[in-house]
Amino acid sequence: MTTSTVWIRLLPDNDTQVQWCVARASVAAGGPTMVGDQRAMESIPWSDWSADNRLDVRLIVPGEWVLSLPVALPPGTTDDLQKALPYAIEDCVSEDEDEWHCALAGTLSDGRHVAWVINREVLIWALARLPRSATAVVPDYACIAPTTALQDGERILVALDAGLGGTVPASWWQPWQRALQATEPEYAASLVTETRGDVHWFMAARLPIDLPGNLLQGQFAPQSSAQPWQY
Repeated sequence: MTTSTVWIRLLPDNDTQVQWCVARASVAAGGPTMVGDQRAMESIPWSDWSADNRLDVRLIVPGEWVLSLPVALPPGTTDDLQKALPYAIEDCVSEDEDEWHCALAGTLSDGRHVAWVINREVLIWALARLPRSATAVVPDYACIAPTTALQDGERILVALDAGLGGTVPASWWQPWQRALQATEPEYAASLVTETRGDVHWFMAARLPIDLPGNLLQGQFAPQSSAQPWQY
């Protein structure tokens, strides 16, 4: 039995190419193998995995597209929390709340929940770029280790905990650190900054990972693991 997880990473400044990697886990092989590079979406070799028993397609979107917010929600079931989430973020978005899609990520140690917020039309556009239905969508900062800041050219990916994080322009890094120290001092004290020549492969080395969340909730949730929702 072979299971393949294909990770497609959309780039913030390149609409024509994507980065991708695939983890192929085979019982006979005894573990996962990785291949991948940067290329146009239509040239990714989907047919190579057509005989696999299962194919998961997971989309990584630029962190600039996804706002992460710590929110206090009343106790309840997952359904209750998801219903309360739009009201918890309404003061943090400047436009009509119907333009935004929000999803639950993880839970912080103090009991607050992490909300991911993305423009609904942007998410629909990103999903439409895929020739296969996705089972998960995450921001790029959710693919690095918690309490890590990772430089990627002129941008810095920041992962704090439980999906809380963001993407910061390198020129804003010092003011952003001061703001973090003022609002979340425990995370500011533990943040480790790394510089890598190839962020894609640094991220790929951690895949597959336990995701801190998935933007495909509510309207966008896959119907089932066997038959993802068609966009």
